Amino acid sequence: MDPKSPDALGAMGIETYRVPCCRSSGYPLLAIDQAQKLIEWGDAVWITDVEYSVAPRIKRIKNVPVVAQIHSYPLVCTWWGAMYGLRKVCKARCSAWRIVGCKQGINMEPARVGLLDGFRSGVYWLLNFGKGPLDYFRWRGVMDSVVDSVDVFVAVSNATRDIVVSHLPEVRDRVEVVYNPAAHGPWR
Repeated sequence: MDPKSPDALGAMGIETYRVPCCRSSGYPLLAIDQAQKLIEWGDAVWITDVEYSVAPRIKRIKNVPVVAQIHSYPLVCTWWGAMYGLRKVCKARCSAWRIVGCKQGINMEPARVGLLDGFRSGVYWLLNFGKGPLDYFRWRGVMDSVVDSVDVFVAVSNATRDIVVSHLPEVRDRVEVVYNPAAHGPWR
């Protein structure tokens, strides 16, 4: 049984609800209103890193502690694939112009391996001067309210914690490291 499946969570005593979602600026927007009764019933709400955008909406439904699990980098990078695509870990705070360089680096990779011709990769490289800052400001609009709405961040490793804190020093006191956090007991 897949440990991430709803059946496996149910076997651990964790009740699950499936809600529909759509995408905005690359981030999923869950129809959190369909889980309103669960939020009103719960003592806290646990979200994963692809669900960050619902944190402010949860707080509007009920002022409960919101715990956000961090196991990758959408909280600190508008183009989180950059951390994987460029084969390095970025510890510098993101900016509109920094993301242009990241996107350009990622978009040049297909040209290096022969998937894109020089002309197309050059066009993408130029387009990133406009699209990079646009993506950055959309992402900041989502993440600024998220950081304020999450009470505790749970990182899956010290390395993940260090990366997040290097980008967002203001959350230093709200980040804890817990290995395999879902297995630590009955959750309501």
